[in-house]
Amino acid sequence: MAGILQAGADAPLPRTGRFPSAVRLEERFRLWRLRHALRAMRGRRHFRLDVTEHDDAYLVQAELPGFDKDALRVEIDGNAVLIFAEAPRQEQGGGAERQRNVQYRYFTLEHALDDSAATARYRHGILELRLPKKTSGRSKYLQVS
Repeated sequence: MAGILQAGADAPLPRTGRFPSAVRLEERFRLWRLRHALRAMRGRRHFRLDVTEHDDAYLVQAELPGFDKDALRVEIDGNAVLIFAEAPRQEQGGGAERQRNVQYRYFTLEHALDDSAATARYRHGILELRLPKKTSGRSKYLQVS
């Protein structure tokens, strides 16, 4: 019976809804990558963190003693901040490697951040971040002619 389609491998897929837009797919993928990275680091130690809010910026101080400046990474996305620190593996006597020291903190702030004006400084085991708030675009009245 050549003209009859049966449900199975040759049947067309039913339409269940619209595909998400490219922007939504990119956002989902970005969040998936972040969740995957944080899940991989689950059980790791966290460092002390102090966040102070001012009118125009947030000031963040993180205690990270024992890390090199090159071992620190700070990522800013909207109002979310990820601080990640990883010390390189060190060899112990007898050729055995010691487990590497990985620490991170992920947090969100109330206001969106201006990542182009953010600054970071690491001195004496303290990472200091200055995270300016994004200036809100105030509404503007247009004259209708």
